[in-house]
Amino acid sequence: MSSATDAPVLDGAPADARTLRKLNDQLRRNIAERERIERALRDSEQRFRDYTRAAGDWFWETDADLRFTFISERLTELTGLVIDHFIGRSRAEVGKSAEEPERWAGHLEDLRQRRAFRDFTYSVEHPDGRRLHFRTNGVPVFDDDGRFTGYRGTGIDVTAEVEADERYRAMEARIVESERLFRAVIDQSTSAIYLKDLQGRFILVNRELKRRVDLDDPDILGKTERELVPEMVAEAFTRQDRLVMETGKPDVRELDVTVNGCRRTLLVTNFPVCDSSGVMVGLAAISTDISERKRAEEALAQQKRLFETIFDHVPDALVYTDPSRVVRMCNPGVTRTFGYSSEQVVGASTRVFFPSDREWRRLGKLSFDPEATSSATPVIGSCRRADGQLFPVEATGATVRDAGGDVLGHLTMIRDITEREQGERERAQLGAQLRQAQKMEAIGQLTGGISHDFNNILANILGYAGLALDYCVEDKSSQLAEYLRHVQRAGERARDLIAQMLTFSRMGTTESRPLILSTRVQEAIKLLRSTLPTSIELDVRCEDELPPVLLDPIELDQLVMNLCINARDAMSGKGRIQVRLERWSGDGRPCDSCQVPIEGEWISLGVIDSGPGIAGPIKARMFDPFFTTKEVGQGTGMGLSVVHGIVHRNGGHIVVDSPEGGGLGIRLAFPVAAEPGA
Repeated sequence: MSSATDAPVLDGAPADARTLRKLNDQLRRNIAERERIERALRDSEQRFRDYTRAAGDWFWETDADLRFTFISERLTELTGLVIDHFIGRSRAEVGKSAEEPERWAGHLEDLRQRRAFRDFTYSVEHPDGRRLHFRTNGVPVFDDDGRFTGYRGTGIDVTAEVEADERYRAMEARIVESERLFRAVIDQSTSAIYLKDLQGRFILVNRELKRRVDLDDPDILGKTERELVPEMVAEAFTRQDRLVMETGKPDVRELDVTVNGCRRTLLVTNFPVCDSSGVMVGLAAISTDISERKRAEEALAQQKRLFETIFDHVPDALVYTDPSRVVRMCNPGVTRTFGYSSEQVVGASTRVFFPSDREWRRLGKLSFDPEATSSATPVIGSCRRADGQLFPVEATGATVRDAGGDVLGHLTMIRDITEREQGERERAQLGAQLRQAQKMEAIGQLTGGISHDFNNILANILGYAGLALDYCVEDKSSQLAEYLRHVQRAGERARDLIAQMLTFSRMGTTESRPLILSTRVQEAIKLLRSTLPTSIELDVRCEDELPPVLLDPIELDQLVMNLCINARDAMSGKGRIQVRLERWSGDGRPCDSCQVPIEGEWISLGVIDSGPGIAGPIKARMFDPFFTTKEVGQGTGMGLSVVHGIVHRNGGHIVVDSPEGGGLGIRLAFPVAAEPGA
């Protein structure tokens, strides 16, 4: 153990007081140097902060994942953007990279290759909705081991510069586009347009003028008319030029000239061109070849004479009215049809032709109304002769408009169809009788024979079964009594079948009227729900504001019940039934019951079940009377036959869909009922 007087050893020599002083001095120098270095570092950092605040740019740093780790406060001072919005996000995330893919592709490639970049401009969106444009420079940063640690760089707000550049480019583009449009306009003109100096030399010409003289710009520009066209033609144009230069006013005149042996009429508008101080510096002219127009005017005069001849000799009544429905012109057919003279009609309202205000408004809306469109579709209505006699008419109207689309009036042809309607009624009656006879010859032969003979048999069966049950069986709960009741029920089902056959074959006695289906379908569904088991889901969707269709309400109930009960039976009491009421457009697909192509707009009532569907051969026969796929005794085969009869009696069609995966959809398409007055 060393004594307290032993001195410490430094480099193998005893440390004396002098050595300790040296060590102390060295330590103080080291501390002083460290403090100097720290002060210098603080000064450097302060200078960096001062430069950062004073600079027009801001400074930024990213990590190795290219996410911002530092941005100087200068960004906020210049743009008002919050720095925290950038920290932790990449430039591509804060910029509009998706809107500028081509420009960003090169920048992103520089970043992937760890290359320095300069003057990359991108845009960000300010919270107030403005778009700011930044230009940035950056260099990659590597540690002592050469590992990439991120980027450092500067950014500057160049929004004003970019917007000014965009405005300049837009203005320059508008100037170029204006020049292009001006040239395009004058080149598309069918008139010759040209500009000449005061010496008569051409300095601008359009395509039409070049076509007329069969020369191009180099052969025309700098030359006068005397060098390009015959002397007589040139003199006519030169005289007009002199007049405009002398008066300083535009001059419009027709010039008859002969070019290449062809005589043409030109409408020439010549006017002075002045500079900003009002001094005349040239002449401009628009030369329109109106030769065709002259011929067209003559042709129009001939057409007018032809129209007047036809107008006066059409046997039907022709009436031309102004937009207020006052007659301005009529032909002699008005006198033959209505008994009025032209003097009585011209200047009068069309109300004189109609028996009531209601009919006047209805037919007038289609044929005379200022808002009516031209239509070749005849309109059937009723009119009144001068002697008060009512008669049916067929009116075909066309709206006459000027070139701007404004209504000038209406031309209507009114035909007396008294004899035609009488003939049509006779033909319709004969046709109905023929169809009824044909139907009765086919199904009626069967139903007539069965209804007579089988009803007699059924009467005997039901009668004797009832007598036997009443008088021959004492024990009403016996097996024999039950057998007799089975006989009665079977007879009653047969009687109901005969009734359905008769309903299908007899002439319909229902009265179809315009019916809004949605309300009636909803009511029918309410009644139907009670007949369906709880294991069947019923999904009903009716489109709002559907137009009406012509249908008897009772027949609609019968259609809904037949289709839904048919769907219920197909699913064996479990599944889903969808009822859809909607607009439907036919695409030419044929009706599955009458094979007529279905086109146009319809109102569709569809019932879709989740059952097994049907096969092709069954689909072809599903609307035949007495055809059924149900077990014996479970169906009559008349349900879809009745649907067929109702739908086609009301002008409708049936479409059946049965996809391979199962399910059956039956769509009933009804025509839209014509609105009152249509």
